[in-house]
Formats: sequence, C-alpha cells, structure tokens
Amino acid sequence: MEPCHRDVMLKRFACGNGEGLKSKTYKYPVRIIPDSSVLEIKKGGTVIIVSSTFEHFEVKVDTVVVAKVEPNDGVYEGLLKAGLTVVKVGDAKKVRNVRGAVTDGANAALTIEEGVALNANNELISNLPTGIDLS
Repeated sequence: MEPCHRDVMLKRFACGNGEGLKSKTYKYPVRIIPDSSVLEIKKGGTVIIVSSTFEHFEVKVDTVVVAKVEPNDGVYEGLLKAGLTVVKVGDAKKVRNVRGAVTDGANAALTIEEGVALNANNELISNLPTGIDLS
C-alpha cells in the first residue's frame, strides 16, 4: 500500500480524516494490530493474538474480519489448456494496489488492437519502443 493511502486509511479507522479530505469518516474506531496473527477466536468475543515476538494476548472484540489472499488459477489454466491466448491482469496476476490492476488492464486493452505478444513467461509484452515490430 502506498504511504499516503495508508495514512488516510489509518486516520479514517481512528474516526478521523486525511488532510484536505471531506469524505465521511468511520462511525466507530477500528483497531489495527500490526505484525501479529490470530491464534484463536473464542465464543463471547475474545480473540487470542500472537505477536511477531511470540507474545500471546487477548483482545475483546465485537466483530472479527478474516481476509485471506489465495490465488485461484483454475480458469486461467483451463483457458490455456484449451489453446487460447490468455493473460492474467490485476490481482489474479499479483495482489497490489489498484494502480497496478488498472495498468495491467490498460496494457492488455492497448495490445489487443495491435496484436497480442507474450514473452516466455506468458506475460504481456507492451510499451515497446517506437519502431519495434514483433510480427
């Protein structure tokens, strides 16, 4: 995450707002516990956390949000096996900020008109210098 986006996110989680922003802030504060993992979620709203230094501590919560980033290449691999020209874009390629996903999509769209060219890793070849012809 880019530093400026992270700062704005943290201010909003604390029910504040970033400088110069006028959007609605969060109604309730959100606590972020960095460099830690959830060890156990107990009934009654108790969560056992383990820190990066292996210290265990309990946190009382009303909500737990669990998010997992796990690639699923099933559709991509199936289309490749069918002999189609396929390119991964956005988070299917690599999880990152929205700018990377938009750039991937834009590069793919720009090369469709010119003819798609892929490198040995099945990655899109785009933004070639003027005068280069891959055909």
